Amino acid sequence: MRLNTGLLQVIAKDLLKHKLTVLLAICVVGSAFSVIIATHETRLLTAKRESLRAEKDRLDIEWRNLLLEENALVEHSRIRNIATEKLHMKRATGRNEEVVELP
Repeated sequence: MRLNTGLLQVIAKDLLKHKLTVLLAICVVGSAFSVIIATHETRLLTAKRESLRAEKDRLDIEWRNLLLEENALVEHSRIRNIATEKLHMKRATGRNEEVVELP
């Protein structure tokens, strides 16, 4: 037991003697852990940003396609309205259809 107690006393004296060195070593280790944590969080955020950008691009493409579809439907509806209102056209039924054959 005496050897362990003596060794602990020597270690304690050395630590107290070199307080500044021990403090700086603790600060360096703490700083290293801070850098590791910051780097990890940065990588996670970068991956999240890239996935959000991909989602934004996908949504932009879908938005453009929906705009094109809306414009096509509006144009079709506009043509139908002009045909019925201005030209008084009606949809053909089976009774009033006529087949025209070319000679």
